[in-house]
Amino acid sequence: MNMSNNPLPRLGGLLAAAFCSLAAAAPAPDVNLLVEHEITEKTSDGVTRQLHYAERVYRRAGLVWIERVLPPGAHDAAEHAHGDHEHKHLDLAAAAKLITLDADKLARIKLVNTHDKVVINVPSAEYGNVGFDGSWENAVHLLDPKQLKTMQPIAGKAQNYQLKRADTTVRVAWDAAGEFPRQVESGNASGTRHKLMRVRQTSAPATTPWTTLQGYAQKEYSDYLD
Repeated sequence: MNMSNNPLPRLGGLLAAAFCSLAAAAPAPDVNLLVEHEITEKTSDGVTRQLHYAERVYRRAGLVWIERVLPPGAHDAAEHAHGDHEHKHLDLAAAAKLITLDADKLARIKLVNTHDKVVINVPSAEYGNVGFDGSWENAVHLLDPKQLKTMQPIAGKAQNYQLKRADTTVRVAWDAAGEFPRQVESGNASGTRHKLMRVRQTSAPATTPWTTLQGYAQKEYSDYLD
């Protein structure tokens, strides 16, 4: 038989390619993460600024929920009354972020003010103002896995990568099973800028917050603009 005229090998190759494509499109596994950020900057006038904050990130099929870890009572009724929070106000740090995919496979973000029970719809033109770059992959994985292909593996450290560009070095320790970075560190050669993100798995919330939004008021981001 002339194998060049046999459609089976070609069909097998197409099926294999289709299978690989489906496997690549499989959703990332559910995870519950605690993400800690540390940022240090040294200015030319000798001042060192340090910033530290943490977020809880819950990833499920088709959604990512991000909430800032706040001290107890930080946004209780007394604090709000003292601060005259009856006026139109949007605390971006305190608002949780709910990121989902729409029917066109575009990432959409809503802010959730659990204190006032309000869901705020954010238009794409305002994404940068709420700390969202519009990337679904970045939201799901904290770092788009495609970026690892632009980095060099670090010898002797499995799933560790490094990228040097101009005077900046970025190092990533990747968790292949969970599909998220365990650590991302970046800094410049002079040592005046340093960023560190540490990520670890934590327990799931007792109640998933995105399922408790029934009855929340719906507002637009423009409602909070002066």
